[in-house]
Amino acid sequence: MHRLIYTLLIASFLCLPLQQSQAWWIFGKKEKEWKKLDPTQQNAMAESAYHEGLSSYQNGDYSDAEDIFEDIYKEYPGSKYAPDSLFLLAKISKQEQDWDKTYAACQRLLTYYPDYGKFDELIQMQFEVAEAYETGKGVKFLWLIPTRNLDRALAIYESVIANAPYSDWAPIALMRVAIIHKMRKKTILAADALDRLINNYPDCLATADAYLQLAETYNQQVDGPEYDQGCTREAISYYQTFMILFKDNPAIARGEKGLEKMNDIHAKSNLVMGEYYFKSQDDYRAAKVFFNQAITLAPESHSANKAREYLNIIDQLDKKFPDGRYPVRNVWQHLKFWGTYNPLDVDAPTPTEEAEPVASAD
Repeated sequence: MHRLIYTLLIASFLCLPLQQSQAWWIFGKKEKEWKKLDPTQQNAMAESAYHEGLSSYQNGDYSDAEDIFEDIYKEYPGSKYAPDSLFLLAKISKQEQDWDKTYAACQRLLTYYPDYGKFDELIQMQFEVAEAYETGKGVKFLWLIPTRNLDRALAIYESVIANAPYSDWAPIALMRVAIIHKMRKKTILAADALDRLINNYPDCLATADAYLQLAETYNQQVDGPEYDQGCTREAISYYQTFMILFKDNPAIARGEKGLEKMNDIHAKSNLVMGEYYFKSQDDYRAAKVFFNQAITLAPESHSANKAREYLNIIDQLDKKFPDGRYPVRNVWQHLKFWGTYNPLDVDAPTPTEEAEPVASAD
């Protein structure tokens, strides 16, 4: 019990402030003195260390140079040597494939020293760090197993876009973001990245590929003619835009093939809807609209040929029943003749006679 009391007393004594502006803690360090120094004083204190680090860097002693440059920007961030130290630290870290330290050094420069004169080079370094994480260059799990870190790559690509939205690297980074999301089957996120690329960088060389990639992304979302055709219509729209805007693109044949496939699926969907109204609802006017749409979308397809057969029957119905009183099946005919029912073999329904008005009592 006495030992515990003595221990607490000693700890309390060590935690007492030595001065108004300083304090020593049982676990910790003294407050940094550079916080009280103006930039001129920091320059004087950092100058010799910077030249020592620069000499080590030029002589290939990167380990010592790295330690010195790291100390300079931590101890004397207000000095004129801090940004150069950070930049050289980024270059050393990149050479050693220490990607986290490379990115952090570049980001500190961009954030705290925005007027530093190597903006394009810093953005390029950040892009290359993201590329390394994407491809697995120098990336290891538990320091042994080669791997990739796609989450980290995505985050840094997005950082490049945010740091330099008007640079040449931004649209390329957006395309890489889309490719990673597409590879991971996250089609909504992939489509979002491609849409941002198309809208924000319409004159970029990657925009043509973005249109095609976006069309193919929606293409992959199509479940078939029996389902909602929202993705099919989106794919058709982007295929058509790609083919109109980029007629001389080498991938034009790929776009034509994709458009043909989407039109065929959309045509088949209209055929399915037309058959529903024709066979189940006996609504030949509605069926005619869907059959014509199927022919318009893909005139040479099997769906179009089938739609023409139905339209031929509907034309004969119009001639046989010019008053528009089409035949209507009863329950038994619905059950028995679902696949072979021919409305031309059925008479039109007889018109119902109107009841005579009841004479009113005088």
